[in-house]
Amino acid sequence: MRHITCVRLILLFSCLHVASCGTAPERILGTDLPTIPRVTLTSSQVTASKLSIATDGMFVFTGPVYDALERLRWISRAYVEAGWTPERSEGTPSKATQVFSKPAGKLDLKRSVTITAVASQTTGSVEVKLHSEPLASE
Repeated sequence: MRHITCVRLILLFSCLHVASCGTAPERILGTDLPTIPRVTLTSSQVTASKLSIATDGMFVFTGPVYDALERLRWISRAYVEAGWTPERSEGTPSKATQVFSKPAGKLDLKRSVTITAVASQTTGSVEVKLHSEPLASE
């Protein structure tokens, strides 16, 4: 009886360890953009890409957003971990915007993402706009 309990505990801890280590950040399908947790992707459109890298698009998430500034702080961590550089942020708890950039060196492009969060307990939204422009020549 004691042997069965030990085996169950070992299996439980193994499953928990694999689940916690094996989860990679989720991405918006067809992009290298992190998804936005706790809201639902309701519109996704990649309008341009080069070499299988999304260069322009618009993605809309809807659901409860209680504080737009706090939501952007959450989002910022995921984007920084994915290699995006925060540039500027502005706003209030009811509506806030954060801009990120990331060079796509092999494409000679600078990609920018503008994320706007609008707070509402039921119908809040987070819009993610991806835009690219040529890297400046020196």
